[in-house]
Amino acid sequence: MNRAWILALLAILACPGPAQTSSAGPLGVLVSPPKRLQVPPDIRSAIPAKSVVGLIQPTQLTGDSEIVVIYDLGDEYEPNAHIAVIRDHARVADFSLVKLFGEDIGDTYALFQSAQLSLSPSQNGFIAAFRNIGDGAGTLFVLITENGEKFKVAWQKGATQAQFQVHAGGTFQLWDSHGDGDCIWCPSHYEVTNFVWKNDALAKVSSFATKHALSPYQFSEKPVLLRP
Repeated sequence: MNRAWILALLAILACPGPAQTSSAGPLGVLVSPPKRLQVPPDIRSAIPAKSVVGLIQPTQLTGDSEIVVIYDLGDEYEPNAHIAVIRDHARVADFSLVKLFGEDIGDTYALFQSAQLSLSPSQNGFIAAFRNIGDGAGTLFVLITENGEKFKVAWQKGATQAQFQVHAGGTFQLWDSHGDGDCIWCPSHYEVTNFVWKNDALAKVSSFATKHALSPYQFSEKPVLLRP
C-alpha cells in the first residue's frame, strides 16, 4: 500500500472521536448512532456510495498495512453495520452483522468501540464492539484476523452489557451479564470466561460466575478494555 497515502490518511484521522455515544441515567442508557465522518475519496470509492462511515482505522493485520472501515446503510434504527478491509484502494473483505448474527439481531446494532490488539507475538487482530440502538444492553463482538492473505472472522459473540478484556501475557476475558438484576441496568452477576489464542482461534480455558452482583455500567461503557 502506498506509504504516502497512509501517512496522509493518518493526518486526517489524528483525532478520531467515538463512533457511538451514550448517556447513562437512572432508567438506563440512551445510545446515539455514530456521527458521519469525513471520508477520503479513495475510501469512499471502495464502499457503497450512500453508506455512513463510523470508523476509518489503519491497521497492521498483515505485513503490509490495510484500512479497516466500519460503515452502515444509513438507517437510524436498522443500520446493518459492516466491517470492511481496504487494501490498495480496493475492498478485499466485507463482513455484515446481519450475515454473522442473523437479520433479527445484526441490523439493529451500531459501532461503539474498536481496537487493534496483539493476539500472539506474531499475530494481530482487530476487534469491534457494537451495541444495540434500543436500551444499549446488547453487545456484539467481532474479531477479525488475517491468514494466508485472506481476512476472516476469528471469533464472534453476542453478549449482554459485556466487556472483552485484553491482558498482558496473551490472555483474554469476556465479562457477560447474567441479566438477573431487578431491572435491565441494575446490578447483576457476571459470567467471566477466560481465553487464550491457540491454533488461530480464541480457545476457552475456564469460566466462573461472580459471587456478587456488579454494576453493568463499569463494563458496558468500555466494551473493549486493553489492560497493561
